[in-house]
Amino acid sequence: MRILGVHDGHGSSASLVTNGRLRRVLQEERFSRVKNQGGLPVLAIREILDLEGIGLSDIDLVAFATQRFRNPRMHDSGLVHATFLDLFRGTHYSQQSSEMAADDLVALQDTRSSWFKAGGYSGAVTFVDHHLCHALVALHGTGASRSPCLVMTCDGQGDGLSATVSAYEGGTLTLLDSVHRDDSVAQIYSYITFLLGFLPLEHEYKLMGLAPYGASSQSAMQVSRLLAEMFLFEQARPFSWRRAELVPKSELMPAYLVELLRYRRFDDIAAGLQMFFEEFIVQWVQRSAKAAGMTRVAVGGGAFMNVKLNGRLATLPELTSVDVFPSCGDESNSIGAAYAHSDRIVANKFDIRTGRVFGNEAIEKLLGGIADLRIKRVTNIASECASLLSSGEIVARFDGGSEFGARALGNRSILADPRRGDLIEVLNRAIKNRDFWMPFAATIMEPYADGIIHRRENKRSAHMMYTFSVRDSARKSVYAALHPRDFTCRAQLLERPDNERYYELLEQFLIRTGVPALLNTSFNLHGEPIVETPSDAIRVFMKSGLRHLVLGDLMIEKMVS
Repeated sequence: MRILGVHDGHGSSASLVTNGRLRRVLQEERFSRVKNQGGLPVLAIREILDLEGIGLSDIDLVAFATQRFRNPRMHDSGLVHATFLDLFRGTHYSQQSSEMAADDLVALQDTRSSWFKAGGYSGAVTFVDHHLCHALVALHGTGASRSPCLVMTCDGQGDGLSATVSAYEGGTLTLLDSVHRDDSVAQIYSYITFLLGFLPLEHEYKLMGLAPYGASSQSAMQVSRLLAEMFLFEQARPFSWRRAELVPKSELMPAYLVELLRYRRFDDIAAGLQMFFEEFIVQWVQRSAKAAGMTRVAVGGGAFMNVKLNGRLATLPELTSVDVFPSCGDESNSIGAAYAHSDRIVANKFDIRTGRVFGNEAIEKLLGGIADLRIKRVTNIASECASLLSSGEIVARFDGGSEFGARALGNRSILADPRRGDLIEVLNRAIKNRDFWMPFAATIMEPYADGIIHRRENKRSAHMMYTFSVRDSARKSVYAALHPRDFTCRAQLLERPDNERYYELLEQFLIRTGVPALLNTSFNLHGEPIVETPSDAIRVFMKSGLRHLVLGDLMIEKMVS
């Protein structure tokens, strides 16, 4: 049975689950080239059908994630900004209106599915609860469903909720409790992102990166306490929380937060927000695990894109495992929608490389008309690339299928020697144009990880969803890939079966330098999605300060006069 999962909200995506096995998941932004593109993911759907050699008539069921959107038109950065501006001005319709009427809901769902009907699809169409999608992805996408576990979801809001806790035992997922959207904690992170002049639903990670710079200030601690006082845990409901008295509901919180945080420094606000968020979610997880009598937890939803939070959760002594699906925001909900209608879900290890693979011949044709490039096909591309990296060059790498999600994991990455602190400025100024306080990430060979990071019981981190503290003795070897303030590392721990060709590159770099790691950042220009096709890669290469590009087995160098 073929089930096409569709997420048509902000950061839209499509997925294909065939006989319970996830075959493909692609994001619309990679094809539209608009960051966090929303709306029906037509381009991603067409790509999946083409890759699988099927048509719409071969799909047995279309499953949409989310039954009703509270803000249905946040399809690009301009619309997101306009929505939050209305919320802060107090003019957004949701601040006055109640729930959507049943007739309006049916009409909206008909509109959302109309493209399929117009394209000749005559099969069934369903709409799956938002947080159930997050829960199913967390449960089955991580392999957590092999044993009983607690499944927890948390985000800004979706289908009237902002968080859920469920127990998975004996093949059954049972909802234990939920948190109404009016009491959303994660929404506060997006509100403060906007309040500090950044784009909500996209730049929350910048506040997380800024937070360590103000973490020791008294003002940051005061901000954390003020935010914590907005919510209460109750003994009678260990899996939930609620707003304190006189705190307005979530959609009316912007004005409240403006007054609460007025005249405070931006770095203190970011630090206090991160302190509060980590402590609050950690306490919620601890309370829930204790009440449920479970030590294994799987989590999903945008709140858990916060890798500093995930790093804290992974070290909790009362938990034996914490599993986070790679890129667990709404972009993964198309998978959950498809899982919701799968009779038998194959809980195999998720291969994140689900995009199209391009051959060397096709790439050479694209390069044929471009002047001032030195192009050569290399027998041992890993060795050649490692030689460049060990000599201090920065190399963009495009190889194999693209990786789903927000993290670059080697196939669409810009790589550098992690010892070279001087390359940080080069990457920021000539290529990435990143905010100066933002750290880069690292890919570390799994067998050598314990010599570089502190981790608990060989904790896996194949998809950069956790941060780790770094051993003092290893700081120099990965200095350029550390947060410059707190020396933590957002690390991808790479095993050979995860990506054979990328692992070979790290092996060759290790041979030359004695360092089993590389600085790894996404292959894109600032504000753009990660490159998807060879054409995307070549365009970014030509527009940026990059000098070296690996495309499959082709080594490309700009001719410098």
